[in-house]
Amino acid sequence: MKKLAFVVVGCAVSAVIAWAGAQRMLVDSRVSDAGRLVDEERWREARLVLRNALWWRPDHPRGNLLMAESLIVDPLLSPPGDFESDMQAVGLALDFLSRVPEQSPEYAESRFRTAFILFYSRRAPGQALRTLDELIERFPDNVEALTLRFQILAMVGRAPEARNDVLHAAELVSDESRARLLRDWYLYEFYHYGRSKEQDVRLGVLAPGEETGDSVLPKRYRMFRSLEPESSLGYVALARWFQQHSDPETAQQMLDEALAQSQDAESDPLLYAVAVAALDDLGRIAEAAPLLEKWPGDKDDFEYWRAKAIHSHRVDGDLAAAEEAYRKALERWPGQINWGVRNMLAACLREAGKTDEAVAQAERAALVERLMHDDVQDRVFVAVGRLDDPEALKVVVKYYRDLELPREADAWQSVVDWLESSVAPGTAEGSAPSPDQGL
Repeated sequence: MKKLAFVVVGCAVSAVIAWAGAQRMLVDSRVSDAGRLVDEERWREARLVLRNALWWRPDHPRGNLLMAESLIVDPLLSPPGDFESDMQAVGLALDFLSRVPEQSPEYAESRFRTAFILFYSRRAPGQALRTLDELIERFPDNVEALTLRFQILAMVGRAPEARNDVLHAAELVSDESRARLLRDWYLYEFYHYGRSKEQDVRLGVLAPGEETGDSVLPKRYRMFRSLEPESSLGYVALARWFQQHSDPETAQQMLDEALAQSQDAESDPLLYAVAVAALDDLGRIAEAAPLLEKWPGDKDDFEYWRAKAIHSHRVDGDLAAAEEAYRKALERWPGQINWGVRNMLAACLREAGKTDEAVAQAERAALVERLMHDDVQDRVFVAVGRLDDPEALKVVVKYYRDLELPREADAWQSVVDWLESSVAPGTAEGSAPSPDQGL
């Protein structure tokens, strides 16, 4: 009798194991069904299917990606104006994305989507950038990640830091995508409000149809500071905006607030750069020495060498050190387009008795300033709007050659060469593809 009982129990266990195995084998099929439901925008039905599939395989890569997507894009879960419900859906989506295994092919996509949600839904640029930094360190040729990091840096007032990302991504994409990416880079640098309007609407900084302008920047930066107070990005962006608008006292208040409230202010080089600039505006540049000593990072970017040059020139009176620092600043982006620093170098050279070199630097500064004038910028703006016209884009190539920026010039020249050799007019039109078209 006992033997019979053991046989029965054994059969039952085997049946359960077989059934469980069959259920796990059905997971891929259920996830495929959910994918079709997502494509048809049947979000709730997709989630019902995915809940069952993920119960059996909680780490299913595609299943977790689809669940996160259905939570973010379903308008019933995030009614307009219902911030609490929206954040609840965002939190759930991020949780599902975190379950995608690192060894899976979908891992990079899960991290990209995480960064995308952190920025556009949670309005947390610091968290988004940290996620992208980790992703790009592991996958340095991930174009989507490079492009999103460039976009976020531009939106927090740090577009110059994105130059290498843009130019590296431009080397990896197709010719048509390269044209659009390079156009975005130009527009973010020189026509920021117009290019960033779509992103400001998505972030809730602007209402649909609302006009953009200079006032949108402090509004955007205040939002970042409010929603991510542990990051220095919002505070420092606000401080720089006030410093550039002739209010160094308020800029200093923002920097003090960053040091008191955020967790990473002391390791943010731009905070030190703005602090030195504010002291300079107040006629107190002599007080900048401790900032130069404590400056974080490798002390080898434009902002550091600019600050070092000004202090060496005006406080220490060390013309040789100042000249070296000015030259290093001008070699590092965006020094190539900063005619003010070049004029300071000219003054330094003149004081050192190097008259001919001073004249050459002053002439170069005047040329760069001329290239920033509205009439020149308007011609370039019109040209980048004609991505199917190689003759128009030669204006852009010449513009960057005149600025002595060979990487940009060569990238645009490759677009011209492609158009002239293989593409019929009209095929490269349209707005640049960007990661905010993703979810």
